[in-house]
Amino acid sequence: MNFVMKTFRNLLYGVVSMALAAVGLASCSEDMDSVESGRSGEVDVMMTTSLPQSIQTYAVSATKGGLENLEGQGLYLRYIMEVYPTKGSGVDNTKHVARMMKYVAIEEGGNYRTVSFNTRLLAAEYNFVFWADIVKVVKEWPYSEIEGLVLPFYGNSYFFTNGDDTSDVLIRPVTPSYYKEGDLQVVKASNGEADDFAPVSCEMYDAYSCTQTVDLRTAATSQSFTLKRPFAKLRLVATDVAEAGVDASKVSGGIFSDTSLSNAFNALTGESITIEGDQYGAEAPYWGSGVFCNSIYEDETNETGRTILSFYLPVPDEVQDLTFKIAPHTTSTDSRNLSFTVSNVPLVANKLTTLKGNLLTKQSQISVTVNDEFEEDETELPVNKEATTPDKLKEILTGKSETITYTGKVEEAGGFEFDFTKLARTTPVYEEGNEAILELIFTNVEEGAVFTFKGNANAPKKIQVRTPAKCSMRLDFPASTSFELEGTEYKYLLSNCPVQRDMDTDKPALEAEFLTDGLTWFSASNLATTMHRIEMTTDFKLGADATCANANKKGHDTEFLPNLKNWFSKEGNTEKTLWKYVGEVK
Repeated sequence: MNFVMKTFRNLLYGVVSMALAAVGLASCSEDMDSVESGRSGEVDVMMTTSLPQSIQTYAVSATKGGLENLEGQGLYLRYIMEVYPTKGSGVDNTKHVARMMKYVAIEEGGNYRTVSFNTRLLAAEYNFVFWADIVKVVKEWPYSEIEGLVLPFYGNSYFFTNGDDTSDVLIRPVTPSYYKEGDLQVVKASNGEADDFAPVSCEMYDAYSCTQTVDLRTAATSQSFTLKRPFAKLRLVATDVAEAGVDASKVSGGIFSDTSLSNAFNALTGESITIEGDQYGAEAPYWGSGVFCNSIYEDETNETGRTILSFYLPVPDEVQDLTFKIAPHTTSTDSRNLSFTVSNVPLVANKLTTLKGNLLTKQSQISVTVNDEFEEDETELPVNKEATTPDKLKEILTGKSETITYTGKVEEAGGFEFDFTKLARTTPVYEEGNEAILELIFTNVEEGAVFTFKGNANAPKKIQVRTPAKCSMRLDFPASTSFELEGTEYKYLLSNCPVQRDMDTDKPALEAEFLTDGLTWFSASNLATTMHRIEMTTDFKLGADATCANANKKGHDTEFLPNLKNWFSKEGNTEKTLWKYVGEVK
């Protein structure tokens, strides 16, 4: 198959230096020197990417990143830089104007964590996209020759490239016999490669990325960047290797998801994406068929559990219900098809999720844990943590007990919403069964605002909320999460999980509480006089025979409940729920 490959002149002048560590990498950041102004024409740019030099003594370990596990195996780090014009620049911002690549051998004690590029660009605003992955030398081409590739070249399951610094050829495998010109907007693992391209280890799917916008007309020409692993590592640990009589080094398996798992990554936008089939052949799922990768690590024994498979996966926006199919075998004739399902497996960028249990026998006892060993050394947490937006709040969460002050204004019109089920992509989820207490202190709340919190088993054990003005609360969580509210007055409290007042403060006032199955035990100062307590269904609907559970409350049958039911009977409201009612009625 032939491709017409674009080429461009070697980029000159300046330096872009990039460094990688095997453990998790800090988020993409920049550090600018003094800023010149009003540049035009071509400019020389010096950019540096640095990371903490935290690689320890060489050891092959299941909990480490790919680089440590691959030192001394004849592999290389491939650094790719693509430069895209930004929106509003009058050109197509999806077409790169420059691409460069460098290759450094991954050797113990080697300086493979630093490379440099020379670049000169017209003074304009650009997105600089950096990518680093692990490749091996490919000396034979089993299919037809691709125009632009000269043997030997570098390859992995993501891309094939020439082995010299002057080439900008980037080929992406689509199927074992089809290939297409690639770029960093589609980074996708090919499924079922020929032996020449198949990874020598599952660790070869590790990678690092960063995108930063720089305006060369006004920004400093000296820049500093940091890469981060965009993938989650999923590790399968079998505790029944001896019982199953299986050679743990000869296990194949794939991931099959009932809810579509992203199968690619866009390094330009930093988002996981899904690629459909095209004229070059159907795009297989990222790990959708039997994939053999040697995932045996020297620091494991049959007694502690052996890692039989590990995957580096694009991270979905939400937690997925994943179905895993494992096919362990010791010889070509000894093959067993075992499948098991684990629900709500959290996949978090730059974190390790471990499935551990009896994976090779019928006695499937499986536990799920998430740890942050990948980025523990690089994580820095401020002492006094503040956030001004929900997105900023997501960025500083750690998955552990902490207190955060929210200084952004919570207005009556917009309210405040925070969904813990959306944390899987960019922030650490809370381990199932955790004991974390998250205290949120709101300092600027407009009276009448509605607070909305949603979560699942990956939410904190307890959430403490302080509010300074009269507001309403909508809470949708499993019973494993409880809320503790501190405030002087609330209008409505709608909850399907346990809620209590702060025991160290006076009881707040509350007009009405909507609850399911008596899960709440909120104590209000006006419980016996003005508070309505209405039981609702698990899907937040008002039961046909709803009554006020507060026997001392007067007027619930003649005023509050009739008015409530009348609202639902109006045109446009008949299909609404109490969740909508609390959010809409002022």
